[in-house]
Amino acid sequence: NVCNLKKEEADWILKIDIVEQGDKLELVEQDAEGICNTECKTIERTCQEVMGYSDTDVAEYIYTSKPDVESLTNYLCKDLTKACKTKPPPLPKDRTPGEPFVPKPTKEAEMEKMLRSMEGMPGAPNMQMYSREELMNMKNFGGDADDDEDEDEDQFPSNL
Repeated sequence: NVCNLKKEEADWILKIDIVEQGDKLELVEQDAEGICNTECKTIERTCQEVMGYSDTDVAEYIYTSKPDVESLTNYLCKDLTKACKTKPPPLPKDRTPGEPFVPKPTKEAEMEKMLRSMEGMPGAPNMQMYSREELMNMKNFGGDADDDEDEDEDQFPSNL
């Protein structure tokens, strides 16, 4: 769950920005959650690949040892997995820069958390919320999406 963006335990991923520092990439923690684009999905997938089935081992280690960040990193990176065995390759010179970090509006973040908490409730499967603009752009909700029905009203008999 710690690497699954659909779960609350993975909200930490939404606060991470991948930033170019010279010829390497660096993970920088932001103050607020950001909108999840390709960088966010990259972090999620990488987390899943590194963690694999070790999530319970990591949880047990945290519970029993109460480690600092460096100890936890060493445990996961060197003891449980071989994720840090090789150094990352330098960035290609022609690499296109990643997208900028865009903070998520507070209301949107709150709505997503509320929807996620309601996910398992009976009677609300696959529930989605829409903004006013999204509803107005939907067919049969707003605008002129049903103009063809209005034509019949003009032909109403006048002698009634």
